[in-house]
Formats: sequence, structure tokens, C-alpha cells
Amino acid sequence: MTKSGCSKVHLSIKSLALIMSKTKRLLLALALSLALAACQSQAPTNPVNDGRVSLALTFAQWQEYSGEEGQTLARVRAPAAISRLDIFVLFDQDTLARTVAQITPGSNEFAAVLQVPIGEERRIVVEAWDDQGGVAPPVRAFRGVQAHVEVQPNVAREVAVTLYPVPLAGQSVVLIVGSAQGAPGTSGHLVPITLISADSLSGIQFDLNYDARLISPVAALRTRPLAFDTLATNVISSQQGQALRMLMFAVSGERLPALFDPTEIIKVDFSVDIEAEAGTQTPLTLSNFTVLDQNRKRLGVLAVEGGSFEIAGGQ
Repeated sequence: MTKSGCSKVHLSIKSLALIMSKTKRLLLALALSLALAACQSQAPTNPVNDGRVSLALTFAQWQEYSGEEGQTLARVRAPAAISRLDIFVLFDQDTLARTVAQITPGSNEFAAVLQVPIGEERRIVVEAWDDQGGVAPPVRAFRGVQAHVEVQPNVAREVAVTLYPVPLAGQSVVLIVGSAQGAPGTSGHLVPITLISADSLSGIQFDLNYDARLISPVAALRTRPLAFDTLATNVISSQQGQALRMLMFAVSGERLPALFDPTEIIKVDFSVDIEAEAGTQTPLTLSNFTVLDQNRKRLGVLAVEGGSFEIAGGQ
């Protein structure tokens, strides 16, 4: 579908709930409803024919590693400090609509109105700002992107958007390890590694830690054409059991351009031990980072937590 065919969209966000789960993931639940009505008509929105999209926003938690010293700093900006949300609806590179929602401390409701064309392949971008208590300029603390969203009348759907910390140019990048599951004695279970960076990079090295009693890496694969044409791996011992050390660079010296949206760069194929017990799981964590910018300056890393591999029931 093209980006024409404008529809009025009423946004109301209610019941902001800040939840700390048992795994210490920070969750900000937002019920965002988009009510669609044909814009060529000035008639009020018909609630029977409204399309509705609910946004469920999850704020990732991370460990911060200093580039110079390699220390774990374990800092997180809590969503409780967020004072503003910027919500964009895009088609390709064009911004179709944007709304700004101010969040009053202690409040859990706000509303906004915008217009957006109905159609396919919409991209929703949510940016969360921290006003730092008014003592310093606001900081864009979190950003989340969800692509391939279809906006249409008469349809209700929920769109999940994970908001990740925003990397600072010249200071840090964000690395994210995903999750997977598999039955004992099987292989081909892919765990994604995702990068967000505001800098061009000349090389990346890190360890992926796992419990070798349950799973073993079969291969690490570059998932898309990248400037980094070389991916070298080696299994080493780690505090968690074992780790897969991965090194990415370009033989030609070409730099990896900045990746402002979360971009999957590696998939790790794991096999499951035949004796692994169904229902058990191993955390998947990243550590021992060396990330070099285009001038070979070492950058810090914001390593997002929450990755795991679960042993599924056998066939």
C-alpha cells in the first residue's frame, strides 16, 4: 500500500504501570489506542468501525561496562524517571505522524491526537526522555523500534516495542543477546546477537556465556551483508561454564557504519545435550568486550540482560 489515504488517529494512553518482575526486568505497560476514521469525512469517529492498536512497551535492563577499564558499573535509568514520550509513525524514511506526551510525576495517564495514513509497512518509533530532575538538559534515555506494522480500520491488534538504552556517540554501544529453546538431542536453535551504535566501528570482540552441560555452539553466522566480512570464533572456559568468543572485523579495514536501529549482526546455532533435562535453562550473557570505533578508540558497552536458552520437552 502507498502512504496515501489519511485517517484520523486518536491516541489515549492510560494505566501506566511500572512493574519490577522477579527477574528484575523493568516493564512499563502502556495501553495506547489508535482510533481510525476516514479523513475525507469530517464525521466523528465511529467506535464500531474504529481500528485499534495497543502498544506494550518494555524497558530493557542492562549492565554498563567501561571501555577504558572494563568494569561492570551496573547502572540503569529507571522508567520512573521518564518525563516525556515521543511517538513516531513512519513509512520508509518519511515521518507520517508524531506526537509528544508529557508525563507528570506521579501521574499514570495522558492522551494525544495525530493523523496517520492507513496502510502496510508502518514503522513505530518510541523515544523516552529523562528530564534529569530539571537540573540538566533532558536526555533521550530509551528508544524502541517496531517495523512491519499494518494500520487499518476495523482491526484491533497489539504491538510490542522494547525500548533499549540509547548509546552515546564516542562513548558506548549497545549489545543484546536473544533467547531460544530446543529439545534434548536437537540442533539448529539460533540465538540472535543485536547491535545498536552511534559510531562507525573498526572491530568487535565479546564472549557469549552459557552452561556447557546443557548446550553447545555449533556455528556462529553473520546474518546480513555487513562491512565486517570476517567472523572468527573460539570456545573458552568462563565463570558460567563455557563461552563462545566472537571477533568481527573487515580484512580490508572497512568500517561498520553507525546502526541507530537495533540490527541483528550474528546468529549462534546451538545444539542441546541429549541428557539435558526438559524444563531447565541456562542464562545467556555477554562479557569481556573490546569494541573499537573508526579511530580504534575503545568504547564502553551497554549489555542488555535477559537472554536465555530453555530446554524444551522431548518429542
